[in-house]
Amino acid sequence: MPPAHQFLRLDLCQDATSDVVRELTSELTHADPFDPALVIYVAGHERKAREVRRQVRSDFPEGTPERVARELLKRFAPHLLLNRGVERDFDLFAHLHDALRDEGIPRSASRALVDEVLQAWRRMTAALPPREREFGALAWLEHLGPRGRLLRAVTARYQQSLRQRGRLDHDDVLWHSAELLPRWREAGFTPRLVVADELDEVSPARARFLEALLGCSERSLVILRGTGETIPFLRPAQEALQDIVLRSLQGGARPANAPNEHPRADLVRAWLEGLSLTLPPGVSVRQCPTRQSELAACVRDIKRLALSGVGLDRMAVALPRAEHYAARLDEVFSEAGVPFDSPLEEPLSDTPPVAALLGLVRCARMGFERAELLDALASPLLRFGATDEEGRAERRARLERISRDAGIVGGPSLKEDWLKPLESLAQRPAAEDLVFLESLFQRLQPFARREVRPAAFFEALKRLTEASEMSSVLKQDAREGLPGAALRMAALHEFGRLTRDLLEGFARIGDQAMPGAELHRALVEQAQTRGVREPENEGPRVRVLGLKELRGSSFDHVFVLGLTDRDLPLSEGDSMFFSRGVLEEVEGALGAAAARTLCLPVDTATQADYLFSGLLLSGRQSLCLSLPQREGETPFVAAAPLARLLALAGLELKDMARQPDPAPVSEAELSAAAGMALREVELGAPARSQLKLDTAFLGAGIRGREVELCRSDVTAPPTAFDGLVGELPELAAAFSAQAPDATRHVFSPSQLDTYADCPQRFWLRYVLHIRPPEEPTRDTPPTAVGTLVHRVFELFVHALRHSLGQPPMLPNPLDRKPVMVRSLSTDEGKARSQACELMRLALARASDELKPHGAFWAGTLRLLGAGLQGDSELGRGLLARFIDHELERNSEGLGIRFVELRIGPGEAATNDQPDVCAGAVDMPLGRGFIRLRGSIDRVDEGPQGLEIIDYKTGSSKTMAEVRDGAAFQLPVYLAAVSAKTGSAPHGMSYLKTPPIGVISINDVTQHRGKPAYDVAELVLKHLPRRLEAMLEALAKGVFVHLPWRAPGGSPCNYCEFATACARHDDTIMARQQRVAQGDAWFMAGAYRPDAAPGKKEETE
Repeated sequence: MPPAHQFLRLDLCQDATSDVVRELTSELTHADPFDPALVIYVAGHERKAREVRRQVRSDFPEGTPERVARELLKRFAPHLLLNRGVERDFDLFAHLHDALRDEGIPRSASRALVDEVLQAWRRMTAALPPREREFGALAWLEHLGPRGRLLRAVTARYQQSLRQRGRLDHDDVLWHSAELLPRWREAGFTPRLVVADELDEVSPARARFLEALLGCSERSLVILRGTGETIPFLRPAQEALQDIVLRSLQGGARPANAPNEHPRADLVRAWLEGLSLTLPPGVSVRQCPTRQSELAACVRDIKRLALSGVGLDRMAVALPRAEHYAARLDEVFSEAGVPFDSPLEEPLSDTPPVAALLGLVRCARMGFERAELLDALASPLLRFGATDEEGRAERRARLERISRDAGIVGGPSLKEDWLKPLESLAQRPAAEDLVFLESLFQRLQPFARREVRPAAFFEALKRLTEASEMSSVLKQDAREGLPGAALRMAALHEFGRLTRDLLEGFARIGDQAMPGAELHRALVEQAQTRGVREPENEGPRVRVLGLKELRGSSFDHVFVLGLTDRDLPLSEGDSMFFSRGVLEEVEGALGAAAARTLCLPVDTATQADYLFSGLLLSGRQSLCLSLPQREGETPFVAAAPLARLLALAGLELKDMARQPDPAPVSEAELSAAAGMALREVELGAPARSQLKLDTAFLGAGIRGREVELCRSDVTAPPTAFDGLVGELPELAAAFSAQAPDATRHVFSPSQLDTYADCPQRFWLRYVLHIRPPEEPTRDTPPTAVGTLVHRVFELFVHALRHSLGQPPMLPNPLDRKPVMVRSLSTDEGKARSQACELMRLALARASDELKPHGAFWAGTLRLLGAGLQGDSELGRGLLARFIDHELERNSEGLGIRFVELRIGPGEAATNDQPDVCAGAVDMPLGRGFIRLRGSIDRVDEGPQGLEIIDYKTGSSKTMAEVRDGAAFQLPVYLAAVSAKTGSAPHGMSYLKTPPIGVISINDVTQHRGKPAYDVAELVLKHLPRRLEAMLEALAKGVFVHLPWRAPGGSPCNYCEFATACARHDDTIMARQQRVAQGDAWFMAGAYRPDAAPGKKEETE
């Protein structure tokens, strides 16, 4: 008679699943149906167990040892309460905090440290029974140093708290079930058959449970596949299982009944033994350029198989490291319309519903900053009383507009920081918007408090979630069948459970007031550690699983992705408490099995061979082994098992590289394919077929190709897509040199410079009037210091005029005479001293007007005024150096005639701003005129005529740009003032006035100390010609993208439209090269500088 307890040893390539199903079915058929747990099936992973249960077509305990133990405890000891999740986190956090304090370790109980303790605890539960985790039994941890002492203290405290509360840790179910199984047997629990199938990892806890479970049964069968000789990874588990059957249960071996052998058995045996081999039909290896293209190739094959009639549920995709594909997988499969069942979980904190709620809480914690609040309210899931999504979006847009108009930066006080600025607006905001703000602040206030009771914090979170009406929005999404609706709903429910768990956890430790920051941190950390996955859809779908789950699974077609050395072998994270370095020391105290479980739970190298042998047996009809070539600039190497397979087959990895398959798998790819097909025909290829544009995305592909051609194809002239708008009556009425006065555009020199830099930027900024909104900020604006310095210089000139006897205002402001600092006194020292006093008063008045405050401005004012009242430890500041520079210019006969001269319609002189030119300036051109306005920093005059001065703290235009017609500001101002005053045009300069450093003059009429060109000729001859050409281009609607500078440089690098612009650097370079070679036919009608800016031309 055969023994009641047996083990069956099979070759790795043999399968006894059908025999197991037959035996389980037979026992269930002939037994009393009311007996509990008639049969039990224990497997290495859940998917294999579910597959066996599906084939048996009955309900019985099945799964991993841990799952079976939990199910037995639930059936026979329902009074036991498991400590898990948030509750366990709270306990470990509290005990870790106390242990750190008692041990005198200056470190906080952070999330990372709690995770390390939890990992160590899980290893200890797998290796040691509860009694060996008591404080006295853990004396061996003292030999591991301070970390060991800390772990001993935390473990003992946690064990004691579990005992006091009558709780059982979630990871202790194996030990506890093993202890209770003999009692259950005495009470009548005797399973007729227990099968343990393909357990590749057997810890001491698993071994103890299996021994007790098998011992309770009337009959048991342990199936051992493979041998430790060929696959060393299996040796520890198989030795432990065989020892249970032979020694503990006095069982024996069952002879094999020639079970089914896999068709690829010879391939696997040859690979394991290192023999030469040939890849059998159905097995393929391919290398794709990237992980993205790898997924696309996989989806392409899946769709072809589905088109041939293969069911999606007969296909599987296996990933060694799912995290390397998580983000791409959903995108590629969803866009291709391939339903899939994935084990990948998304962190709860990253799901849209939870991210939206956490965003509101974070906004309250950060002091209700305006930008944070508006960002949080951008979520379409936060309805807050709006009737629909359009109403919600309109309300947010109104809040964004009125808060910007009111200059609101944000702040915790609803009344002072928000309502008072809003009430100061000329147009009072709508009452409903103010009510919404007040109610929102009220709901968010509990999260902003420095200290708050946990109950109040999490109750407020519950009320906030309800008030947001998020649940109603998600239900509507589900009814409409929107993508991802099920995942979002699952995430909201999981967040609700998390909130309840946290509330209960804090209540258990006393619900004492705590820092709000700590409660917020606990909420975010728990949301990050919990995961949520898309609920399984009904109907067939492709299975996505890991290599461990692939073992024993049954699919016709399998695609294994990511077989690189970075994905396989799987990594086993080292523990700060139990590392390989303490293996020998722990082994001396606990024995080999426990030490290996604690310090070396998985031998990743041998595990990789085991997993690879399993995947070679997957896929009854086809198996595709795939890997990417690179990620970014980093090349990949084939995983060691795959490299060995290729070497034994005499294949080179480079031969496995596949050319990209052009077949589109999504609407986006089909659009791109249509565009590329057109491109081939454009380049001379014969048309392969006529394309019927009967779908929107095919039309979009053609349209996209047309736009792309206009933007990037240098062989074609620009079109409307590229900014060549064409002649329009509205453009001619505004920009033509003969435009009527009623519609004529009044140009500023900065507008002319913008068009010279890039006509497309002019179109967006001054024709379409697109301007990025200026956000309120507490930071000092970049132009603030420059504004202050300009005002100080202006007030200084006014004071200088007064000291020299000039009236503040003149009947004709343009009759103003120049003034010099040296005119204050015949003695240069006294003149400098008096000028310093005038400058000091100008600085004081400007400070009173602009009211700069704060530490930054205090330092800036001190730095600017250094040296005005004698020697200073800071040296001579900008204003003192300005006076020195003026004295130098006075010695050359140059004086200041105008300062902040304003030109334009509506301008009128005042005591505060006396230098004006009332009305716009009409500059004659060859045919017609151009109307100008603007503001000139300063106009100097000397014996040779007028000089325009522009203050600069940063970069400025170059001599070549001014000379060649790429920069208009200084020449236009010089021409306008010369025409109005009758003085000869002579110079143009940028006065560099850095807060720290040397004041210098950049004379753009000079080149290496010599005149670069004739200024009068430039202003009187070339400037009108260039302006006429520019107006002609504007009137003809030429707004193409023409930055005549190096790609990536100015003006593109500071353009506010750079992120939305379709410019291509290679296109710009090609155009530049063609223009330089004289091939500029495609630029007909566009304004271009006379020579490329930056071209070095010597002027002798």
